Amino acid sequence: MTTTGRSAMRRVCSGLLLCLAASMALSQTAGTLLSIPADSPHWDRQGKVQTSEFQGRACLSLDGGAAVVKDFDMRDGIVDVDVATPAVRGFFGIQFRVANDGADAEWVYLRQTTPDAPWQRHPPAMPEGTLTRWSLSPAYDALARNLERPLTRAELGAIRWDEVQAEPPGFVVINRYRDSPHPNVSFQGDFSKRLEPQPGMKVVYARTRVDARRDQVKKLYIGYSDDVSVFLNGKILYRGRSAQGFRDPGFLGIVNAENDALYLPLKKGRNELVLAVSELGGGWGFVCRWADQPE
Repeated sequence: MTTTGRSAMRRVCSGLLLCLAASMALSQTAGTLLSIPADSPHWDRQGKVQTSEFQGRACLSLDGGAAVVKDFDMRDGIVDVDVATPAVRGFFGIQFRVANDGADAEWVYLRQTTPDAPWQRHPPAMPEGTLTRWSLSPAYDALARNLERPLTRAELGAIRWDEVQAEPPGFVVINRYRDSPHPNVSFQGDFSKRLEPQPGMKVVYARTRVDARRDQVKKLYIGYSDDVSVFLNGKILYRGRSAQGFRDPGFLGIVNAENDALYLPLKKGRNELVLAVSELGGGWGFVCRWADQPE
């Protein structure tokens, strides 16, 4: 299990009888390795947790309890842990980024199946018309830039671009390449503040090439998180904001290609499409798909 981004791996929980293997290995990209045996004082045992043995290996048995790794923060690294349960079905797993009161966390559930089967990845199909090849800029302070102004040729040439690919069903997941910001978003608690500047917001530019055999206008579907400006051949065509809680207090900010659409006036030959995609925190990315392909 590989985790990226700042992560405090805090607990292993179970609603069943769970045997946690002899040790949990936690490694960071800096090369440090922390191995935590079942009897280690690094474990904060909460509820019905005891040291036991399973298949000749020391382990922690959790019967509805939790085992918390104390005093450990990890940014980028790998977690190795073996688990076993006598139950045919159930939920158990590992929590990351646990708040101090335990009321908020991120779960990785381990769902057992019968009989055992090799894991296989089955990504969804890439929809026809999806723009899949992009170049990505570094992340910048969004408040320090005019996001409605197109980049000049000199600015475009000075940027160190990274080539990225959209993932099925068409998303460019910026989080895979850039760290998401985590500012205190004022309008999350007060809808009247949604037009205020949000310090800490970041922006990334993404660009791609569109070739057309003649002048034409083509419809482009677009979904994004959280804000986007769309530029074609050095001119702004669209500005949208789709952050969670922005459009209304209950708005979830879910990204789909069908969220919005715009019409691109393509010229004959090469066209340059540039997006400025800003993020306040959480999922950061976009998806673009033609209603019908340029001719």
